[in-house]
Amino acid sequence: AFSESSADIGSLIKSMLFIPYFRGGLKTSVVTRPIVGPAWTLTFDIWFMIVFAVSMKISHKWRGLISGIVCFFLMMIGKILNFDLAIINMLEKSFWLNFIFGIIVFYIWKNMQNKTELKKKLSPILIAIAVLSFLTLYIGSKPLELCSVLSFVLLLSVLLVMEDKPVPSFFITFGNMSYSFYLTHYY
Repeated sequence: AFSESSADIGSLIKSMLFIPYFRGGLKTSVVTRPIVGPAWTLTFDIWFMIVFAVSMKISHKWRGLISGIVCFFLMMIGKILNFDLAIINMLEKSFWLNFIFGIIVFYIWKNMQNKTELKKKLSPILIAIAVLSFLTLYIGSKPLELCSVLSFVLLLSVLLVMEDKPVPSFFITFGNMSYSFYLTHYY
């Protein structure tokens, strides 16, 4: 959705280059979003890809750890600094936790690949944890940090249980629905 405020060429360039900037919003007076509102999540994705690419250049072996530490420090810098700058506003968001938890999920999953018997024994517990996490995640509002933790637990549990099984059609349908919702909810 386009901002009600007029977009100038500078806003267009910043939006296309994923440079955070303040602009008028539909629900609040000022937001840190590109011209097309839903694209704000892409800004985090692009910034994380830059962090990850630099981390790989520093050390391919330790890229996950380096990226996680950088994401944590970016988030902390944003929370500590209280400047009225769009980039600080973006950095202080807890969305960085999702990248950190994603890295942790990868390493746990990677280290559990050859532990089939352990995963079989843990499967009923992991299924229960996944269901509880899913229900808790989607019932009522909660702080973003808790949503990140619940998403982490849900993803890890599902990955460990479903690793050798085909993905149930429910997950495919739910994923397709949520992507469609993401594209259209603003409008």
